[in-house]
Amino acid sequence: HTRSLCDWSSDVCSSDLNGFVMIPAAELWFYRGNSISDPLGHKTLLMFESNAVLSGLTIDDVRPMYSPHLTSCDEIWDWADTLASSFGSMLLVPHHTATLDPMPTNWSCHDDTYEVATEVYSRHGNSLGETPSWDVPGAGDVSAGYATVAIDPGGYDLSLGFVGGTDSHDTAPGETCARDHMVTSHMYGGGVTVAVLDSSETFDRTAIHDAIVDHRTMASSGPMFAVGISYSVDGVEIAGLGEDFTLYEHDSLDLTVTLPADEAGYVDSVEVIGPTDSWTLDSTDATTWSTTLDAPDAGGYLYVQVNVDGTAFYGSTCFDGGTDANEYIWASPSRITVEDDDLDDDGSLLTDDCDDSDPTVYPGATDTWYDGVDADCAGDSDYDADLDGQDDAAYGGQDCDDDDATVYAGAEDTLYDGVDSNCDESSDYDADLDGFDSTAEGGDDCDDTNRSEEHTSELQSHSDLVCRLLLEKK
Repeated sequence: HTRSLCDWSSDVCSSDLNGFVMIPAAELWFYRGNSISDPLGHKTLLMFESNAVLSGLTIDDVRPMYSPHLTSCDEIWDWADTLASSFGSMLLVPHHTATLDPMPTNWSCHDDTYEVATEVYSRHGNSLGETPSWDVPGAGDVSAGYATVAIDPGGYDLSLGFVGGTDSHDTAPGETCARDHMVTSHMYGGGVTVAVLDSSETFDRTAIHDAIVDHRTMASSGPMFAVGISYSVDGVEIAGLGEDFTLYEHDSLDLTVTLPADEAGYVDSVEVIGPTDSWTLDSTDATTWSTTLDAPDAGGYLYVQVNVDGTAFYGSTCFDGGTDANEYIWASPSRITVEDDDLDDDGSLLTDDCDDSDPTVYPGATDTWYDGVDADCAGDSDYDADLDGQDDAAYGGQDCDDDDATVYAGAEDTLYDGVDSNCDESSDYDADLDGFDSTAEGGDDCDDTNRSEEHTSELQSHSDLVCRLLLEKK
């Protein structure tokens, strides 16, 4: 059974958020072959299709092939495929994963399609293993079955959200403050799952299925209230509850956890836990907790653990078989990849280095002109030494003097200064462009502003030559 909670950011619950959704389920357990000495684990089957689709479902339909409980790993997923083909969307949740008796989970037998979440707390106790002093499975625990072993990037590196359950045998689903009266070997009151739905989603099986698949879930040893989670870098949010993300190794990761005002006073502390370490968040006010981590410390995964004063929350002692009154909420983990942002180890980060594969290229490096390499990452052409916006003519550009920023194609040309500023290759002493330099500058053009009265000495010389030729011929 699932029950909706009020949106913690609202003052009231809208009527359409109240009620129950029943999810047909069954507990199944598996051995490799027929050997009880080679267990694969108990799994909770959850089915999400409509009543119309599931109306013909019987207990025999959900029992694995060959035997009610015995099969091989490959046959588990073959059976799951067959069941899903008949009855639609379904999930398998590893149950009491670290409990020695009846059996732990073997994480090598896993399927990404059907196993998207794992139980971390139930009437059997905790399956996390980081803090074994609280609610240790009474029948003994197996460290190889810890949920953290499953998600450890150095281990199985599985992508799993967190859920809680009970394993109740006395028709009391969700009961967290009473032990099972039918199976008294179950030491604790059990846990519950909180699924976070978008406000646009309908409260039904499909929405709950999608929340579990997307890791928008939290497991709790009892208290049920919303926990907001935000991961950000440089003030920009990059992920929330159960969302995977990537960091650069020089990033600083900010984590903010927000709590509803009505329940915030019951919280003793908030922790964030990774593969090898944990950190306690600072409380800026009753509803807001935060911390900052260096990216390498955050690598692998992080999940938030909210530590609740159980006696204060329940108003009395919650008899759940535990040795203390503490209660917990665990948010689904985010898997975090940390990437090197200085691949060439030149001290310049990927965000600034224009070629992070070449250690000689970085902002501020000495740039050698005309070798085709922008060594200083300035973003300018390597063939424009005078930075006038035009490449050197020797390298296919239009700049006839790449040492002078005032000389380039299209520049304003000052006549008679001896500089071809606009690179048009005309004489700087031929203002009227008739092909003759001004006589004032040693040329033959007596009027360098008028193309019709020009180079008179040239014309006279030409006339005298013609006269001589005519006389000789005559």
